[in-house]
Amino acid sequence: MTDCHMDFVTCATALALKRGGMTLCTRLILDLDTVMGGAEPVPSEDALLSVWQAGRRIIEARRQADDVAFDAAHHLLRLALSAYWNRRARAVPLLEHALQVIDPGDRA
Repeated sequence: MTDCHMDFVTCATALALKRGGMTLCTRLILDLDTVMGGAEPVPSEDALLSVWQAGRRIIEARRQADDVAFDAAHHLLRLALSAYWNRRARAVPLLEHALQVIDPGDRA
């Protein structure tokens, strides 16, 4: 993952966690727009594709001043990020396995 894509995930996650309508989320939407404008679009097979698409919908809704479209896109962003972070969490090794890798000594 590139630095731009990590910034994208950070901004998108912050926006997804923000409650409120488009007006309350304006600063985060502008940040997301800046980050997405400086990053290459994610490939179609990338795990972030649905997050990227939802981000584009949010930005477009703000440009159109469409609160209803924003609410729908914001909901899609939350769903897409939930799925993304769920996949990431499942990829984390179990704590006991991680401890064995760090300290392969005897464990009672």
